Amino acid sequence: MTIRWIRFATLPRNRMSTVQSSTPDAFIKTNIEGTFCLLEIARRQQNRLALFHHVSTDEVYGSLGMDGHFTEETPYRPNSPYSASKASSDHLVRAYHKTYGLPGDHFQLLK
Repeated sequence: MTIRWIRFATLPRNRMSTVQSSTPDAFIKTNIEGTFCLLEIARRQQNRLALFHHVSTDEVYGSLGMDGHFTEETPYRPNSPYSASKASSDHLVRAYHKTYGLPGDHFQLLK
C-alpha cells in the first residue's frame, strides 16, 4: 500500500495575533518541529510513500505592498516569526527531497 502525505502546517493567525504574541512558540512547534517529525516518519516509510505534499504560504516572500504579485521565483524574505517558521518548513521539505530522495513537493498559496 502506498501512502500520500499532505502537510498544511497551519495555525489560525492574522497579523494582529502575530504582533500580540510575545512568544512565537506555537508557530515554531507546528511549522518547524511538526514538519520535521512528519518528514522523519515519511523518510522511515519512504518505500511505501508515493508523495509528501507540503502546502505553504506566500508570506515567506515578505511584504507585497498595494500592488504587484509574487511568483515561486521571488526570493524568501520572511518578516515575522510566523513567516520565518513557514520558510523553515519549506526548506526542510526541499532538503529531505534532495538529501534522502523523499518524493516530495511543496505548493505556495500565492496572492
